[in-house]
Amino acid sequence: MNAMTREPTLEEQLARAERDLVCASMIDDWTRCQRETAECERHIASIKRQIAERDERQHIENACASLGDRHAG
Repeated sequence: MNAMTREPTLEEQLARAERDLVCASMIDDWTRCQRETAECERHIASIKRQIAERDERQHIENACASLGDRHAG
């Protein structure tokens, strides 16, 4: 059976990345811990940028729609 799976939302991806960061910080090998932690932090920053960009696009779309509504009526 080939069930369709949905792509996780950015918020779900962020929550997972934050959990991964906690796990990375518990790695016993200091060098690996540092590497994994840095990778997780970069991933979290990337997801947060994507969320900010999405929210900004939505804000602009809402503002444009609001202006369109004012001129339509």
